Amino acid sequence: MKHLKLLSGLLIMSAISACHDSRSTVPAMTFNTDGAATDDIYVSYSPYNDPNDQNVIKLPADSSDRPILDVEFPEGIKSFDATVTIGDRKYGAHLEKGEMLTADIAIGSDGNPTVSYSGKNAAISRVLTRMLNGFDVRSYFPPGLDSIPPLAESLKGIDSERDSYAQLLGEIEDRHDREYYSRYLTRHVDAIKTLVIRIYANVTQTDCDTIAEYRRIVGSINPDDEIDVRTQLYDIWLNDHIPADGNIGNVQYFIASMHLIDSVMTDPHNRRTALNAVSESFLSIIGMPKEEMTKFNEAYAKYASDFPDIVEKTNKRIARLTKVLSDGDSLPYDPTLLTPDGESENLSQMYGKILYIDFWATWCGPCCGEIPYMEKLYNRLKDNASIELISISLDENEAAWLDKLAEDRPGWPQYRLSADQNEKLSKTLNINGIPRFVIIGPDGKFISTYAPRPSDPEIFDLLTSLIGKK
Repeated sequence: MKHLKLLSGLLIMSAISACHDSRSTVPAMTFNTDGAATDDIYVSYSPYNDPNDQNVIKLPADSSDRPILDVEFPEGIKSFDATVTIGDRKYGAHLEKGEMLTADIAIGSDGNPTVSYSGKNAAISRVLTRMLNGFDVRSYFPPGLDSIPPLAESLKGIDSERDSYAQLLGEIEDRHDREYYSRYLTRHVDAIKTLVIRIYANVTQTDCDTIAEYRRIVGSINPDDEIDVRTQLYDIWLNDHIPADGNIGNVQYFIASMHLIDSVMTDPHNRRTALNAVSESFLSIIGMPKEEMTKFNEAYAKYASDFPDIVEKTNKRIARLTKVLSDGDSLPYDPTLLTPDGESENLSQMYGKILYIDFWATWCGPCCGEIPYMEKLYNRLKDNASIELISISLDENEAAWLDKLAEDRPGWPQYRLSADQNEKLSKTLNINGIPRFVIIGPDGKFISTYAPRPSDPEIFDLLTSLIGKK
């Protein structure tokens, strides 16, 4: 039997959680494929059921034996929920210390996998699986409708779907577990309802507070209740209680959030989850000034001092971001670019013009979706000697890149980065997602490290307005 232990290199979303806790590593789940060919299996989990602190383990598709999943239970935590992903299918799994959950994986006639659970926590896992694949908000607002459905109709549909879980919940034998997951389902449904109500209110220009069901849900939220934190209902409560002048683009908003969490949350796991969410939210804001990041980091170290692991994670990310180039900075080195012919050029050879640079890859759908807009922009600017459009591919697969160029035949310069140059430039510019567009001035200094996309109607006027500016 193969025991698959969590390796730091497999962490996808964030660092290992709760490094300060003493842990025991125990086998918690086994997979039986009976030799059936499957996609790679991924298991994601957080011992704190924290969506912002997920550990991810990959079980290779070519594993023909019965791999056993070993997980670590922090002190005081006896069970938590996980998500098993096979291809595009997701399955819930309840992992408990001292109990083995077995997942029998079979491939149906349609080529898709099916998972059957056995073990003490099989019934809970089936409930979680259904919840993962249910309550699709898009089903209440299907595209192509001439008008939005009545809100009462949508809420009735959500309640009807919730009621259909009665039999599954009844299969959970332990009374405490059954009561917990019944309440978890109820609050999960309430969270879905708040989202549907907000969409409805936005479309119809209605104040959410005038809707009775919204007032009922908001009035029932306990920000220190584990389930209300897990379903993220607590976030609604926090936003309602932050001072009215709070602005999500301002560091003071996040400091006020931390102060409120510190004031109302006494459960350490809830506080940890909420503070981790504040960090993730703050760090997701593009273009936050370095002095604001430093101010946030100082406050975060104070409010999250009981959780040194998330403080360290946040500190490292902010340290990295404050080293990232900002508007007005110059690259600290001269990147080497590879042409389709295999020749090398330096980026500095193009200085002297306004450079609009597209970082993309052939495997990136949104990147390829911008190509027609890039072509239109190029055709409007190709006779302008002051502006140059450039595409730099982050593709590791050179053949795929060349095939795409042969297919599209773009008229503007195309380059690719070597693996070393790719890693170096991505770190320097903090390229965590593509497509990414930047503008560099004739002097080699960044005008915008996060420039609008070619599909943005204002990009043409922005680029032409820069001509002649110092």
